[in-house]
Amino acid sequence: MSSSKLFSLSILIFTIISSYVHVSAFVPIPAATNARYSTRSLQNSFISNSQLYSTTTAPPKKKIIKKQEKKSSPEDNNSKGWAVRLYNDPMNKREFVARCLTEVCGINDGAAYQVMMQAHQFGLSIIGQYHFEMAELYRDQLTERGLLIDMIPMDDDK
Repeated sequence: MSSSKLFSLSILIFTIISSYVHVSAFVPIPAATNARYSTRSLQNSFISNSQLYSTTTAPPKKKIIKKQEKKSSPEDNNSKGWAVRLYNDPMNKREFVARCLTEVCGINDGAAYQVMMQAHQFGLSIIGQYHFEMAELYRDQLTERGLLIDMIPMDDDK
């Protein structure tokens, strides 16, 4: 078979394959490491001296979202929310604690200073009452900064 017919045949095969499969990349890999190629043989035969590997992309799967039954949990039934508490610790400076409270919780400087001083003097202070997700977010972020924080559910009785 002549090289022009081989080239035409390889183009035809490539067109057929690419119409059925989404081809994102073709990577030529030399056939054998000990094989010697002349420039003439490389110019005349396109596919015979290399193997083509293709990567394909599958179409995205449709996500099926099932409606979950709403389970009653303590955070849903609780009307008061969750209290985020700050404990006194000897490791952090008072200015650092107040700055963390303003940056993370968004309270003003005066309120942050009062919360910090109450924790410093009495060992415990309540930063605020929040919904479960916000309380969890504040607890995690303040704990990452090295503060001693926990959260408790607020009861209607207290």
